[in-house]
Amino acid sequence: MKKRTGPTVAIQNLLIAVTCGAFATAQTSTADDYRILSETGTATIPFKMLGDDIVLAVEINGQELHLGLDNGSVWDQLFLYGSPRIDALDLEYDGMKVQVAGAGTGPMATADMASGFTIKLPGVELRNQSAIIASAASGLADLFEGEDGAISGSLFNHFIVRIDFDKMAIVLAEPERFKAPASAEALTMTPIGMGAYTLPCTVQVVGGKPIAMNPGIDLGSINPLLLFEGTDKDFAVPGKVIKTSLGAGVQGDVIGHVGRIKSLRLGRYTLTDVITGFTRMEVWPGNGDDGLVGMPVFSRFHLTFDYGNERLYLEPNRRFKNAFEFDMSGLRLKSSEDGSPVIARIIPGSPASEVDLKIGDVVLQIDGTAAGNLERWDITRLFRRTGETVTLKIVRSDEEREVKLKLRRLI
Repeated sequence: MKKRTGPTVAIQNLLIAVTCGAFATAQTSTADDYRILSETGTATIPFKMLGDDIVLAVEINGQELHLGLDNGSVWDQLFLYGSPRIDALDLEYDGMKVQVAGAGTGPMATADMASGFTIKLPGVELRNQSAIIASAASGLADLFEGEDGAISGSLFNHFIVRIDFDKMAIVLAEPERFKAPASAEALTMTPIGMGAYTLPCTVQVVGGKPIAMNPGIDLGSINPLLLFEGTDKDFAVPGKVIKTSLGAGVQGDVIGHVGRIKSLRLGRYTLTDVITGFTRMEVWPGNGDDGLVGMPVFSRFHLTFDYGNERLYLEPNRRFKNAFEFDMSGLRLKSSEDGSPVIARIIPGSPASEVDLKIGDVVLQIDGTAAGNLERWDITRLFRRTGETVTLKIVRSDEEREVKLKLRRLI
């Protein structure tokens, strides 16, 4: 049974690889190796959402893998999470070791390099590709459940990438045939090194003044907005916040605070009452000095990335006016050895703190469904329904009991 993470465990995919010379050595592909097969110069690739992650099905060496779409690395290499599925690809390793850094404060992950394989997607063929492969001991395969790795520069560096969240499809286009969407808002992306880009926005914290910022673009983050404390930006952390995990990345868990801000403006579009994380810059490297904008914001738009001209085009989709929500249970779950969720933390003053639940309780069922069969994104949705009652069956000291949680907004 798969290990699963609980409802308040955010997943942060930002990956920054060091030992840069290794990338230049391993990179053997040319522009001709990135091919759209149709005469129209476009290809449509369906995707699914696992929580807030865009996941694509790709074929490597005749086997299907599921890769999260990320923009955390300028290099064309895939990033694969070591597992038996990756071992079964029988890739040709280069005998090269690299260290990979990302969100968190723990040690960097050690990874191998492999090259010379072909990636196939619907209507697209990428030849002479390479990959960074984390060791199985890194635990990334468990952390990023349902995903075998991440794909980034292999698409963004060579094609126009349009993400249509209504049709659940990515449309790749050859840059020379691209025409910008006439009605879209065009934002300038600014490269800041290591593959990261920022974009201009205006942030207003409750009771504060509008502040111009340039946060990083991070499709791999489930935080709608993350702001770095202790910078030269004149804002105050809201009075009502919750201390919790903001993300789990290559270097471990990131602890910070979550609250709401009054508004986030991107071009002519304004989002209000935005869930926002607050943490220190040094535990979330590579996104610039202000913070980052994550998938819960970006998924309210159709996105068109033109890396060659450093432009991001925004068009609101049917999710644009949806309210931003956070966990309403007060529970943080972790996985036991057999995959069953175990209560790891209870937020004081939350619904979970007001009923008979304790740290270490094993959750057997949620609303009558075996908890071990629920994916983390399913649990997240179940715990974000204000006013609803969720029934948990738990076991403590071999005794089963039933507990009801009346969900409510914590922030």
